[in-house]
Amino acid sequence: MKTPLNVQNAVAALVVAGLVLLPLYSQLTGNVFVLTLFTRIVILALAAASLNLIMGYGGMMSFGHAAYLGIGGYAVGILAQEGFGSGFLQFPVALAASALFALVVGALSLRTRGVYFIMITLALRRWPITSPRASPATAATTASPSTIAARSPA
Repeated sequence: MKTPLNVQNAVAALVVAGLVLLPLYSQLTGNVFVLTLFTRIVILALAAASLNLIMGYGGMMSFGHAAYLGIGGYAVGILAQEGFGSGFLQFPVALAASALFALVVGALSLRTRGVYFIMITLALRRWPITSPRASPATAATTASPSTIAARSPA
């Protein structure tokens, strides 16, 4: 039987405790950079863990795993721009938007195997950013010249 307290578990507990206390440290010292840095580190670590789950345990090559991260980011950004700055609202909306997109993509891509799975994830990874309604910045890359001229300031 393994003991619950070993070096690996102790290090993990210290890292989690440090991450939990980091916002308090940032608030007390006024050092926002550290909080922003570690927020980005945790977000990228979650993306890496999802890729490990897909490729390592599932054995599937995926080119579209970052789309869910981007959709959640767009959802948070849109809510913040509209004046909803509460994380208690932003987090569930980002989760729901990513889950809804994952449901649609999963229904299409999990029916395929092998190289066909790779090709469908490669095709579907561009779907959220090539939609003309995605954002003005990304829509300009796929819109017609007349649409771009209509959006340009006079």
